[in-house]
Amino acid sequence: MHCSKCKGLMVQERLSDYFLVCYAWKCLNCGAMVDPTIKENQRKQPPANAPEPISP
Repeated sequence: MHCSKCKGLMVQERLSDYFLVCYAWKCLNCGAMVDPTIKENQRKQPPANAPEPISP
């Protein structure tokens, strides 16, 4: 897998808290983190250059 920001190598990293364990992808080059929640939120947001709807 390659990073969408810098095209660097992504590796899977285990993140844990006291009761929660999850896995995310981390770029070895720039340090960007991606997990399923981040991907879902990015999919829901409109593109940055999309015009705002005009409300009356």
